[in-house]
Amino acid sequence: MSEYGGGAQPLQGFRGRPGAGMNHAKPWLPELQIVVGRDSESSGLTITVWEDSGGQYPRTRTLFSARWSDPIVSTEEALRIASRGVAFALDELFNPED
Repeated sequence: MSEYGGGAQPLQGFRGRPGAGMNHAKPWLPELQIVVGRDSESSGLTITVWEDSGGQYPRTRTLFSARWSDPIVSTEEALRIASRGVAFALDELFNPED
């Protein structure tokens, strides 16, 4: 049994799948990516989606992004940030204030 429970395995990004170059991504789209991380100056959260563009290559669209100066100090904190960020992004996308 895997660490993900029930024998299920995590999905691999479409670009990492065998034979899935950028122009062969269509069967795997849309694909949502959530990135929480830090660089030498700040920390951040970015939620993007790869979508079918109707052409040969997919397009990326940023659904939500945020940056701040405090460092992310643990995996648990990164998971909490991702969870809060997804909840906030869902609220912003589907319940916009008029």
